[in-house]
Amino acid sequence: MDCGEALLRRHLVEPRFISGELDGRWRLVKLESPYAFFGVTALDGHEFILRLDCTAYPLRAPTGTLWNLQGNTMLEFALWPRGGRCVEVFRTDWQNGSALYLPCDHITLAHHDAAWPRAWPSLLWRADIGITCYLKVVHDVLQDPNCTYVKPEGAAAHVA
Repeated sequence: MDCGEALLRRHLVEPRFISGELDGRWRLVKLESPYAFFGVTALDGHEFILRLDCTAYPLRAPTGTLWNLQGNTMLEFALWPRGGRCVEVFRTDWQNGSALYLPCDHITLAHHDAAWPRAWPSLLWRADIGITCYLKVVHDVLQDPNCTYVKPEGAAAHVA
């Protein structure tokens, strides 16, 4: 286990992460370094799986995409959230869906000039907060009542 994975594991037992779990906002699904898979709950209780590439964690922000655990592949674009704030973040036209369009995402941040993150200081990656920083931003976006999506067949809402 490298230092980054050890620190990630430590962040997963800190109160700020556990609080989100207990509130049903997110949960750890599995950890296969350098990837961490989380269930993040939408406003109606539907759970999206978020795969985060945690290479160089926490010095470098993770990069996230929506994931299909059964197929072990990126979630089909037809199932991605749309509408409201979701259309700004879950962009299938950005990096072919391999990175969420957020200032706390490593790939997205690397493809913008220095002025862009200054416009969104509350959404920037904070290594001192760790993984909860990214999860909170994604969870907040999924709470938009204008966010819509198609549930895959057989999908049920996650019950915390």
